[in-house]
Amino acid sequence: MTIVKFSRYIPSFYKIPATRFIVVGISNFLITFITYSSALLFFNFQVSYIMGFSAALIFTTFMNISHVFSKNLNLKRVVLYGLYYLFYSFCSYKVVELLIVEFKINAILSLLFTIAIITPIHFLFSRWLINFSVLGSPKRHNLKAK
Repeated sequence: MTIVKFSRYIPSFYKIPATRFIVVGISNFLITFITYSSALLFFNFQVSYIMGFSAALIFTTFMNISHVFSKNLNLKRVVLYGLYYLFYSFCSYKVVELLIVEFKINAILSLLFTIAIITPIHFLFSRWLINFSVLGSPKRHNLKAK
């Protein structure tokens, strides 16, 4: 019996965590948008926004931990990353608000600038948070001669 290795069918660039992070981010946007838009058929925009944001929070937390950074899910990681994502979302909102209100930049451009500014920082901090903060610092190898 031949065992098929699916990893050989995955393009090599997708094996890079940053690529998976972008794919999860795009998927997250689509899930959020579909949830929000669908909820608008039954609820006001406030309830719909909470539903869309909740879907995003759950999806991105689980996908970034298990898929992007290939770590085991545990309660501590999920709670810590979920709290970080709430903080990240608040900061993103404030940057958009600053660009629109203080710098008088178009709302669409403000969102695009915010994504360009915050995404690399979000990736690096997410990687650090998921890989190191819960488990402590990475193992240090003993460099002393044996």
